[in-house]
Amino acid sequence: MERELTRLFRTMNTESKGTQETVPCVLCAFNLGESADSVVKSAVAHSVRLNLPLMILCSYRLIQTNASEEVVAVKKRFERMAFKQIKSISTPDTGIQPSFRTEIGFLSDRVESFIKAGKVNLLVVGNATAATIYEHKGLTLKEFVKKINVPVLVIPE
Repeated sequence: MERELTRLFRTMNTESKGTQETVPCVLCAFNLGESADSVVKSAVAHSVRLNLPLMILCSYRLIQTNASEEVVAVKKRFERMAFKQIKSISTPDTGIQPSFRTEIGFLSDRVESFIKAGKVNLLVVGNATAATIYEHKGLTLKEFVKKINVPVLVIPE
């Protein structure tokens, strides 16, 4: 199982570094553990409508809850959770083959790095994510949207 996970994440991250890295895309972003089905479905629909590739970004924070647990074990545990969540996401048969990416860190920071690289034409997030996306910096969604200068679609969950 662990080898399969490692291979899957390498494949997912490698595939997303191909054409997806150079062609602007619709970015669907959420934190690990958040409900994402409606957000992904909406992102797929907009990806089809805009004729753009879809990148699904799942971020998580590497926080140890058990001091005796090694960082590598914590990372593997979170990657297993991300794998289960990503595996459960169903995209309708639209011809869109989404790329998946898991990243460690605050979601807003990960999104900003994609945008700075010129990879995002539209950001799709759920309302729970939108409400807290910039909270760690003490800023609001409005301030985040102004900073990134990319259209943001907030999906009710």
